[in-house]
Amino acid sequence: MLSRRAFLAGAAAGLGITAGARASTVDALPLVDDGLRNPCLDSRLPEHLARHEIVQAAWEGVDRARVWDVHVHLVGTGDSGEGPWLPPEAESLWHPLSYFRRMALMNAACVDPKAADRSYVERLHALIDAFPTGAR
Repeated sequence: MLSRRAFLAGAAAGLGITAGARASTVDALPLVDDGLRNPCLDSRLPEHLARHEIVQAAWEGVDRARVWDVHVHLVGTGDSGEGPWLPPEAESLWHPLSYFRRMALMNAACVDPKAADRSYVERLHALIDAFPTGAR
């Protein structure tokens, strides 16, 4: 009988291979684009969504100068020689949960696998720059 842990590892591997392979070899697998990959759109909220009544209602009465978004996940591969890094298990398929977690994080953050540390920080800066005027 298959253990729950083995089943979950296999399921994560199947999903991760699809998303992770596309994230790490963007041009090599053009057919792996089934909705699991982050399309890495512009950091700003599209204008039609920014003007949507729900978004407008959420900001109603809020002093944007008092809005601080202070939660961030900082990850990297250590390819810059400084700063954040992930444990070696995250680079190995012998540790599928760590490996596919890394792939999911890098995909979600629109990281360029050739310059992960730099591109991750650039993405954070782009998200910060897209904050509403006055928010930090």
